[in-house]
Amino acid sequence: WLVLIVVLFSKALTLVYLLMNEDMLVDRQYSHGVGLVLRAYWAADEENRAKIADAATLTRVVGGGVPEGEQHWPYSEIYERQMQ
Repeated sequence: WLVLIVVLFSKALTLVYLLMNEDMLVDRQYSHGVGLVLRAYWAADEENRAKIADAATLTRVVGGGVPEGEQHWPYSEIYERQMQ
């Protein structure tokens, strides 16, 4: 019984943690997806880069041209590294 109670308590704590940090988890998944798209973009040839950019609505800009609203701290550095 003790093992069952400990396991259920652990599951409940995990669920509470996930519910409290939902925004952070979604943000991490979003940044991971962006990273995968960017890797595919740079690995593709010119024709496929255009297709990927159209599908993902990517716009190439220089480092200083990124709009202020697109700076997602703390992930903005990750985006910049992946775009270089």
